[in-house]
Amino acid sequence: MANRLALVSMIIEDRIREMLEGRAKMMKCLEKVEEEKRKLEEEVKKMKEAEKKMTVGREPNEREIDNEKLVRLTAKPNGCFKEVVDGKIMEYKEDEGMVGENDV
Repeated sequence: MANRLALVSMIIEDRIREMLEGRAKMMKCLEKVEEEKRKLEEEVKKMKEAEKKMTVGREPNEREIDNEKLVRLTAKPNGCFKEVVDGKIMEYKEDEGMVGENDV
């Protein structure tokens, strides 16, 4: 009986040790992931600052204006977008471009 109890105790200790080792490995991986995340966030911040510096004091080009328009468009579930331009509703589809216009 004492041998069984000792055997069970050893098995439990081994399982606990394995769980703690696994947890330690996961914590190391988590630290690496968090460090990588911080680096990427810093890189994104630097890129945004550089982009701001590039765009300050100059006129936006045609593509930037088009992108700004697309942001203002309202998205529909079928991939169709609508925008009011000069009192008309302009309808666009993602792949086809403008597909129609209606008076407001």
